Amino acid sequence: MYAISFSLAVSMNNGSFALLYIAAGELLRNWPDYKYTQFDVMFIAMFVFIFGAFAAAQAVSMGPDVPKATKSAMRIFKIIRTPSKIDTGSAECYNQKKFENDTVTYTS
Repeated sequence: MYAISFSLAVSMNNGSFALLYIAAGELLRNWPDYKYTQFDVMFIAMFVFIFGAFAAAQAVSMGPDVPKATKSAMRIFKIIRTPSKIDTGSAECYNQKKFENDTVTYTS
């Protein structure tokens, strides 16, 4: 099933690119002197269309991951909103003369 859906997606992608190339060729053949069908302008437009299609396909493929990303973001915001147990605004925090731990001792 995965192989069939993948092959269908790839064939639709390549088919749309083929139609884009055919349309550009027809425009170039029918109106060779028109300012928008010049060779460099046409290929810039095709470049924009192709990368736009890639970006749209990638955005659609990320659709199933949106609920997981939303849930993860909510967890992060919950952690950020949790009040700290350390009161960094008190004078006691800055006037501490001695700090002891199992591995570190600091005396000012």
